[in-house]
Amino acid sequence: MGAPWGTGAGWFPDPGDSGGLRWWNGTSWTSDMYQPPESASPRQPSASVPANSPGLVARHPVWAVTALLAFCAIGIAVTAINLPKAWDHAVGPSRQAGREYALRWIKAQEAAGRADELSKSDVEWRCSAEAFRVGSKGTDLSNGTHLAPGRLMRGEFINACTDEAMKHIGRTV
Repeated sequence: MGAPWGTGAGWFPDPGDSGGLRWWNGTSWTSDMYQPPESASPRQPSASVPANSPGLVARHPVWAVTALLAFCAIGIAVTAINLPKAWDHAVGPSRQAGREYALRWIKAQEAAGRADELSKSDVEWRCSAEAFRVGSKGTDLSNGTHLAPGRLMRGEFINACTDEAMKHIGRTV
């Protein structure tokens, strides 16, 4: 039996068929031998793992890649499920504040007889001005939520305000 080429140092079956193990130093056989006791099982012990043996990931790259892809897929799925909820939670108060303001303002314009004269640019200008006021001072919403200063998403407020006002006066946005 020849030398175990490509393996590192370790105990291997004796090439002289002594029934024992002989030490391979990585380049040649040494005189060190191990003879198992007679009472040991007839099965030979397995050879030791060479010191320069590749790690688990290198020996099983398919499993490592599969595990990594599964981990990424779970992360993407969790994000895809929760992101819309988080976005609605973040922009909901700003949209609600915009709709509530639009209804109050349009009702005041109707009471004054000016609602028919409003253009979309008038509505957008008024909603933008109110967005900056609410953004710096905060506001209380009809559902009891307080929108603190600096927490308003102005773009969402302006869009919701403009859409609601234009819908209320019967014009498309």
